[in-house]
Amino acid sequence: MFAVQIQLLLSVLCALAIYACFTPDFPLLNLVIFVLLIAVGSDDAFLLHSHFPDELNEESFYEALAHTASTMFLTSFSTAVPFFVNILSNVIVFRCFGLFAGLTMCVNFVLVISFLPTFLIIQKKYFSCLPKLPDLSKYFSTSIKVVFPQVLIQGRFVWLASLSLVVVSCFYISLENLSLPKYNPLQLFRSDNPHEWYDNHAQPIFEFVEAKIAIPLHARLVWGIKPVKQPDMFRDLTDPPLEDDPTFTLATVSDVKQLARTLKRIRALHFVEHSSPYWPEQFLTWSSKYACQPALVCCNITSPLFRGTYLDYCLRNSTSYIFTQYNDTPIFDAHDFRLIGYTALLPTKLRYAHVYRNLSVSFSQLDKNLQLDHGGWYTTEWYLMSTWFDLQRSIVSDCQSSALISLAVVALFAPIAMRWQAIACLLSICSIIIVSVGIVVMLGWTIGVLEAVILVLVVGLSFDFTLHFGASLPSDGCPMHRVERTAELAMGPVFLAAISSIIAGLPMLLCKTHAFFQVGVFLVVSMSVSWVFANFFFVPLLTLTLSRRQPCQQCHDKDFQMVPRY
Repeated sequence: MFAVQIQLLLSVLCALAIYACFTPDFPLLNLVIFVLLIAVGSDDAFLLHSHFPDELNEESFYEALAHTASTMFLTSFSTAVPFFVNILSNVIVFRCFGLFAGLTMCVNFVLVISFLPTFLIIQKKYFSCLPKLPDLSKYFSTSIKVVFPQVLIQGRFVWLASLSLVVVSCFYISLENLSLPKYNPLQLFRSDNPHEWYDNHAQPIFEFVEAKIAIPLHARLVWGIKPVKQPDMFRDLTDPPLEDDPTFTLATVSDVKQLARTLKRIRALHFVEHSSPYWPEQFLTWSSKYACQPALVCCNITSPLFRGTYLDYCLRNSTSYIFTQYNDTPIFDAHDFRLIGYTALLPTKLRYAHVYRNLSVSFSQLDKNLQLDHGGWYTTEWYLMSTWFDLQRSIVSDCQSSALISLAVVALFAPIAMRWQAIACLLSICSIIIVSVGIVVMLGWTIGVLEAVILVLVVGLSFDFTLHFGASLPSDGCPMHRVERTAELAMGPVFLAAISSIIAGLPMLLCKTHAFFQVGVFLVVSMSVSWVFANFFFVPLLTLTLSRRQPCQQCHDKDFQMVPRY
């Protein structure tokens, strides 16, 4: 126990040292890994301890480490991959969490295959005389070796049928009810908090709240400037620098006319219908009425006295006669006073909403109709609207990509440890994911920022217990005796790993903050479901999928004993 605690502490410290080389920022979401590491680190420790030989020699040590190292590599790798996938996210917090969590998983695996075996060797060689803690597994030996395998084998059809029904039910519940936050997108405390309860129920109960939230979704049109791409992907600059966009220019009359036509088309959109012309349109009207005189600069673009070199002066001069403001103005460089861009406020009939489905309809209309030429782009006038929509869109895409990549990794590497039983393993893992998600949805979960990060772990944590049973499967014998042997070898470590993870999550159910409470719920639910399906779904499934052509020595011995003697 002491060695495992040191291993977990060193995993965090070493990962933190490597993480500091990339960024000094440490989002609070990274604290979640301290709890999740208990579930992963203790799991591998129990597996190594259960397979460590009593009679230690070079051959037995090599055999034990070769068997457990491959299993622990797959469990750690399947958990670390979805974390590292989050580095590609558009959300800075997801990137930092993915980097720190992935590094922690990698360092933990290195310590599990190096530090823990070394500690066990030293303990057996130099401290074997010291009193040991009582082995609790002996009290469960009868149930593990005799009763429990028979319960799994004799009731296999009942377990498979009932759990399959649970999977179908949870799949339907997830499909119908899993959604992004509707009324309270940035929840800080548990749902039973009075303030959070009001935020979660005010909009459907009180009409004035819905009207208050339905803020006009105005757009800001920008030409001529663009933000500089941030050089550090793990740090968010509060004021990102801007640079000129060379694709935009108002050097010719055709450029001005094209910008005016674009603005006129946008003003006529069905969700805009803005009657007042913008500055480029007003400039063309003002220019057509400009009275030109010989020997003076002519700003009438239709007059023969007009020259192209006069255009920059005329554009500047027009601002003295045409009313311009922040919502409709050319942009000048503060250093050399060059005319570099243009910006305008576009009032629309669209309204803001917390619900992602409604908000995505509004943004899809803006994306479809605001196709601006010459490098133009738009954003919402109130930047929090576009920030929230981009966050929700990133949550959806990141969850999908992380889950699919994790499943692909598991499907790719599962045959290494399980060979032909990888299909049964994948079926069990998919069932665990569906049931875990279905249960948390029934508990009222919505996919917020924290929940999106937590759901990334479902695939990795769903793989561990199932892999331990599959890796403990003997290579020869009939299906029934192979399943019995699997239960004898893996039941103890899997049970202890599940209990340790659940115990780590139970105290967090007493937390008042939403983040830690959700992590506790996830640990208890996912570990419980993973243990149930690994025992009562995957193991019974093996009795139906294992090959029956291999000779079984136990069956042969039993048949030999039943032969009558004369």
